[in-house]
Amino acid sequence: MGEKEPKKLKKAVIREELVALTGCYKKAITLSQMLYWSERVRDYDKFLAEEKERAESEEDPILNIEETHGWIYKTAKELSEETMLGVKPATMLKYLDFMVEKGWLDRRNNPKYKWDKTYQYRLNIVKLQEDLHDIGYSLPGYEVIKNRISKMKLRVQKMKIKIQKMKFRFQKMKSNTRNYHQKLYQKIL
Repeated sequence: MGEKEPKKLKKAVIREELVALTGCYKKAITLSQMLYWSERVRDYDKFLAEEKERAESEEDPILNIEETHGWIYKTAKELSEETMLGVKPATMLKYLDFMVEKGWLDRRNNPKYKWDKTYQYRLNIVKLQEDLHDIGYSLPGYEVIKNRISKMKLRVQKMKIKIQKMKFRFQKMKSNTRNYHQKLYQKIL
């Protein structure tokens, strides 16, 4: 009799930055698994190019570019088994729902087969990197996107300063107008 082939071992990665972001190690492991699969989709290079284009856009990067690449086809049951978290598929779906609500994952039904009820997921690298940046972390390997996010935040900061200046000028104009009307009223009397 021949020897048995050894089982392929599963691995689950806990990333500090994702635990800090999600507030839960189980959600962090799930998000890490989605990141793992995002890097292994057959159109990963197109997915990255799409995310870079979204990050470099002058418009809102979350809304302006259609997401056509980087979709992952995974059932909640498969993810539960892969992550070894020991949670039921319904709980895994709750974790995925949480990530969709936060904007870190996009979800859709299979566009080719309407009868297929398994969701497809796509990591939103721009939003993930932005939220990690807000809490003092980054996503290693995605520095180009991170640099663009920093530039965007700087632009937003400059716009806020301009708005403050405009408000100040408006208040000054309003005060000058009020003073002018009071003087004019006094002359009439």
